[in-house]
Amino acid sequence: MKKTSRETCLYPAGKDAPEAVVEKDHPGIEFRGRMDTLDAMIILAAAVARKEGEHALARDLIELQRFARGVTGAHASGRPLEPGPLLGRSYGEIHRLSHRPPGGHPDLGEGTSELLAYVNLVRTQARSAERAAVRALDDRDDIVDALNVLSSAVHVLLCSLHAREKGAGA
Repeated sequence: MKKTSRETCLYPAGKDAPEAVVEKDHPGIEFRGRMDTLDAMIILAAAVARKEGEHALARDLIELQRFARGVTGAHASGRPLEPGPLLGRSYGEIHRLSHRPPGGHPDLGEGTSELLAYVNLVRTQARSAERAAVRALDDRDDIVDALNVLSSAVHVLLCSLHAREKGAGA
């Protein structure tokens, strides 16, 4: 069957299943688009971090990018995600740190550094992807859980960067 310009492939043809073609406004495609935007935002934030000399932050962001790409791959392939460490921490540790970050929660506004603004964009996009997953993936709690941890991990990075900048008088 030929796809129209309003359709796209949600899942490729598999051994036991035909290609899943859906309208481009399908919730699963919306989710994939949010993940694609998250990937691009992470790349941008990591580039700015490297430019600013924040090499450890850039490495952490690229680790989050690999994690996010794994989430997208699990969705596309139908394979389950195994919870594993992220940024050297368990899901539970990241969750706890995100609620009580060292240095506290930042109040961003005037005077926010460019890098902090980019990391905050990554955080908001991670939350957006998580909400899109909730809407699209009724049967994939593993993906929703992973995105919840991902957005919490970005929040922890944001708070840590903010505390370093505040300590440096930025």
